[in-house]
Amino acid sequence: MGRKPKTGPVPSKMNCLLRYKYLVIVIGVLLFLQAYLAFTFFNIDIHPADSYQSEDGSSVSVEEQKQAAPMRRSVSAPAEPFPAHGLGDALLAQMEKARRNHLTPLKQRERYANLTRLDVEQLGFEPRCAIDTREVISAVMRADTDACKRELVEFSCKLKEGTAYPARLPNFCPHQGHEYGRQLGCFQDSRTMRLLPSIMGAVNATEDCIEYCVRESYVYAGLQYGKECWCGNMQPPSRALMPLSDCNMPCRGGDGNCGGYLLMNVYETGRAVFKHAFSSVEDSDLEPVRIVYLMTLNGRDTRQAIRLLKMIYNTNNYYFIHIDSRQDHMYRTLLSLETQFTNVRLSRWRRATIWGGASLLDMLLHCMTELLTLDWQWDYVLNLSESDMPVKRMERLTEFLTRNKGKNFLKSHGQSIPSFIMKQGLNHSFYECDHHLWRLGGRKLPRGIAIDGGSDWVCLYRDFVQYVTGMQDDLLTGLRTFFNHSLLPAESFFHIALRNSEFCHTLVDNNLHLTNWRRKHGCHCQHKYAVDWCGCSPNDFRPTDMDRIQRTESRDLFFARKFESIISHEAVTMVDKWVHGPLPADLTSLHRHWVCQYHRDDLSAADDAALTFYRSVARLSAQRLRVGGSRCDLQVGDVVAAFVHKKDDNFKGTVVQFELQTTDGPLVLEALVSPLPTPIKRLKKGSAEDRLTSMDISTDFDQKEAMFRNFGRVMGVFATPVIMHSWSGGRAQNVTVAFQDPAGQVARAESFSLNTTEESRSGVTRLAVRQPLRPGTWRVHVLADHVPVARAEFPVLPLEVFKARPVNRDQAKVLHSGPSQAYSEQRVVTALQRILGGADQPAELAAATAAAERHGEQLTEWTDSIVRRHFSLESLCLASAPPPSSGCLAPLPRSCRDTDWSSLTPDPKAELHGIEPGGRLRRVPEEPSSQTHQHTGL
Repeated sequence: MGRKPKTGPVPSKMNCLLRYKYLVIVIGVLLFLQAYLAFTFFNIDIHPADSYQSEDGSSVSVEEQKQAAPMRRSVSAPAEPFPAHGLGDALLAQMEKARRNHLTPLKQRERYANLTRLDVEQLGFEPRCAIDTREVISAVMRADTDACKRELVEFSCKLKEGTAYPARLPNFCPHQGHEYGRQLGCFQDSRTMRLLPSIMGAVNATEDCIEYCVRESYVYAGLQYGKECWCGNMQPPSRALMPLSDCNMPCRGGDGNCGGYLLMNVYETGRAVFKHAFSSVEDSDLEPVRIVYLMTLNGRDTRQAIRLLKMIYNTNNYYFIHIDSRQDHMYRTLLSLETQFTNVRLSRWRRATIWGGASLLDMLLHCMTELLTLDWQWDYVLNLSESDMPVKRMERLTEFLTRNKGKNFLKSHGQSIPSFIMKQGLNHSFYECDHHLWRLGGRKLPRGIAIDGGSDWVCLYRDFVQYVTGMQDDLLTGLRTFFNHSLLPAESFFHIALRNSEFCHTLVDNNLHLTNWRRKHGCHCQHKYAVDWCGCSPNDFRPTDMDRIQRTESRDLFFARKFESIISHEAVTMVDKWVHGPLPADLTSLHRHWVCQYHRDDLSAADDAALTFYRSVARLSAQRLRVGGSRCDLQVGDVVAAFVHKKDDNFKGTVVQFELQTTDGPLVLEALVSPLPTPIKRLKKGSAEDRLTSMDISTDFDQKEAMFRNFGRVMGVFATPVIMHSWSGGRAQNVTVAFQDPAGQVARAESFSLNTTEESRSGVTRLAVRQPLRPGTWRVHVLADHVPVARAEFPVLPLEVFKARPVNRDQAKVLHSGPSQAYSEQRVVTALQRILGGADQPAELAAATAAAERHGEQLTEWTDSIVRRHFSLESLCLASAPPPSSGCLAPLPRSCRDTDWSSLTPDPKAELHGIEPGGRLRRVPEEPSSQTHQHTGL
């Protein structure tokens, strides 16, 4: 039977609308205008979910994605020799990647954020489950190789099925009779004296509260008022016990009762009271422990690694070195240590690790497993990197560990567990492939275990190492599964394994390290290009931080980090002096440092712009010899190596070592070359608008250290130049920094405000645009309140090689013609073009277009002209023995060993000089009169 509809309210609603119809119309018009202006000004994406926004602002459909897929997949294709003509797959892949360069990693993730499905034809395979998680879709779209895409899809299916992780893990820490989930009764609570002092928040069920308390290692869990969860370590007094029926308020989830008003159901968590072990101060008559220093090296600074070894070496200890598989130069250089010392071993199993990835934990566990197979009799393993330096003599560490034999040293986070879980990303799944850590969505932590974590620098006793590497119980198997897909797994795996194993009461909350944390400077998403997460890194120690090092004297701290000689060599020298006393003031190269940037024997590909630069330096050096009166027929051979050279922490130049064929025979020479200072042309000198004090331009800007790591300022067509600018105090200004390419085209601009202040300030501006950049001399314009006030220049080199192989004519044209589209879509560029000019100068455009056609000898001449204009060839030296007849090459450059800048200049502080009678390595060469035979190991 139908019911008569109620119609009474309708007239009143209609009257209301008619009464306010003009107001409704006005509001509607305003909303429309607001939406239109927002769309126009902010360029809002309104495309459907099965499309995404391309770099030029157009919508790219799924069909267009299919067409682009083969180009993206070509990244994984094996390298083949370049054809005489054509571009080749490697260059096509590089161009596709460069086309997206103006998008930051965050913007690239946002670009795919609205996609809700993947196209099977584009993937090239059929997923065995529906992929509908936005984070997974974003990761798959951004991954380069087919293999990585398949792995991401397969793991996401396991996440959907709930088979990726164990739901519960066992806890083997002695519990002293406590039983998980055992109810103690209903207790009367008080607002002034809580039964359990720590509130965890609201929960839906009893087990949820118990799990909260288990994670934080509490002994008791209590539920109150139907939802409140409390934790504590003191058992409620018996006088507060009430009839169980008084706790009758249903749980919020509807399953059982959860206390009442000031009434608490109390349960055991199955854990005993946890307390960190304390360091012993009592002297021990035990035999001194032996330590394995597990050195995990990932860089090219071999001299700093040798200095570290010299500072920690003793014949009674052991040194096991893992070198990242990409660092061929470090591995080749240090391999000879095995022939000099029987207690030094380099791992032949080498892994490429990335910040935050499971590869780091895999590497540590594999190295520890390998240590147990050696015939070394050790008690402790302590991991270090080349960025660590000792702040005490290692004899004191041996004494300390002997007093505390059997304990394990790790540093915990020192914050609440929920906060740590959120900041550490433990509630997210990650997957490592393509040298990137992809975030794939949220997850639940395993139940039943205490959560802990902090630093990944550890000192572990042998018994625990044997357990964590050799035992295959459910706890360790489950933890390995969980941390294989976690962010920063090495910062939590050992902590959680210890806290939930029979070794739980051997944990000392100290990793023996002083870390130079400066959160304000070190938390700038340093690793965003490798990880879908923002993390923090410690700052490098500088000489001004020496007081912090000295304050460790009375504390159980034996190492400090971070040290980088390429940043502050003087800080390393100062801590060496603090620990071992001063080095001779007249020691050769005491205040100098060299780091190898390139070697022709490296297996990993060199930077193409850098190699182009080194080749040009070799040719210009040969030209100087010819001009100097040489009658030789000089032919430039291979570039052998290149080094960064610093003195007193100031960059002095790039040392390029190369071969030279002469009519008298082959020679090896070194050249010192440095970039010319960046001149700033003042257009409003002395005016109120001229607040600019300095401007530096390079790449690889380290925001944490506020400096460029590309010391030589060599930039190629795939570079992202950065300007670091400083300003004096003055009146308020609106400042614009604009980049203009050699053809006069404004590529990008960035505006910001300078407030009225007496203080100076600094900032950075990045040239994040589509690539390749047009080679030649670029200009940087600075405008104050739309008026040009200063101008500077910087070079962008053409590429003579791509993937370390000579480019052909077709490749050169594509590489050197600039991007196929506009550099960027900024609307301000058009207005700046009118102010700065250049776009209406056909001569500049014609010259740039003609330059892009150059190849072969014309290309090298073009490169040399740019290098000659922006760099200074400071000096030359002879690295090899002079030929028997040097008549044609006269005068010969002096020997490199006689210079103070060559990579072959003696550097005693970073060289090995044998073993002292006490078992330590000599810091400087032994006097000739006292040289005796010394044992070189155990």
